[in-house]
Amino acid sequence: MEQNRADRPQMLVATGALALILVVAFAVGGGGSRFGIANLAVQLAALAALALHRAQFLSFWTDAPTAIRGLVAATLLLPALQIVPLPPAIWTALPGRDLVSQSLDLVGGAGWMPFSVDPVRTLLALTGLIVPLAMLTIGWALPRDRLILIAALVICLGLATVLIGAVQVTGEGNFGSLFANQKTSPLVLGTFANRNSTGLLLIFALALTLTLPASRPHPIILPIRLAISALLIVAIVLTRSRTALVLTAIPVALGFIKALWWMRQAHTVKNSGTGGVQSFASARPVLIVMAVLGLGAAALATLVVAAPTRIEQTLERFEATDDPRRFIWEDAAYSATRYWPAGAGIGTFDE
Repeated sequence: MEQNRADRPQMLVATGALALILVVAFAVGGGGSRFGIANLAVQLAALAALALHRAQFLSFWTDAPTAIRGLVAATLLLPALQIVPLPPAIWTALPGRDLVSQSLDLVGGAGWMPFSVDPVRTLLALTGLIVPLAMLTIGWALPRDRLILIAALVICLGLATVLIGAVQVTGEGNFGSLFANQKTSPLVLGTFANRNSTGLLLIFALALTLTLPASRPHPIILPIRLAISALLIVAIVLTRSRTALVLTAIPVALGFIKALWWMRQAHTVKNSGTGGVQSFASARPVLIVMAVLGLGAAALATLVVAAPTRIEQTLERFEATDDPRRFIWEDAAYSATRYWPAGAGIGTFDE
């Protein structure tokens, strides 16, 4: 008991460090690789958290399951080894390096070169692993209730995105956006520069909203969950991200599975007891679910009536024939064939 009390301040500091990383990433880290200074701020916050929690970092590498440690180590080593210079006899024998070798022969011969054909982009990909590494290693030893708090913060960030997006969709052009975007119509972007990143954050928030266990069960929690979920789904639609719209099926399916399990548990409790009071107590949550689902359906119907153009634009993107991504797919297929099976290096495909 005394040891648990002694660990409480340390756990509180670790929880605060993870929360700080998330808030900094949400506030300034949504611009992508073009905004190096903003990304550096997020990475420095993660490095500072790791420096203050060296014990948790080292504990992860000794206490975590071998499979998890091996996966994390391989993830870090892959881009790191790809920027290590190799002798000419090795790198010139790799697939797709013939043009590089011929070009260097024209200016004096090939020297030592890394595996990656674009070491700077591979290094950028490696530095992008700092933040998830800090989140994983620091959060690994946190108790369940602390992890639930961090997950609740992600939901709050999703709701903040909904509020910012409400301002953005009511304006024109880049109104309310933190980054300059070439937009044909207002979108829900939140603090991000592109719709796909925003959609992914909203999907994570939706998944946690539907599946996160409650630290303290209360009848009001379920209506709040469903109301938040309805808001997040509406925001996902208004991002006009086809990827996010398709991936929404995953958290919705998880929430549906959990609802079936929950209703089965309630049915078991009802059958095991006797008396009208217990029957009413077990039936009341089902009535709440039906009522909130009705409210959610009414909210979605209101959205369709009030903003039919936005819904139509989102659905029309699935039928777009002038999408430049088809050219990216062609380039990706060609690159994969040219550099098969070794590859060109992590992060080297320039979109």
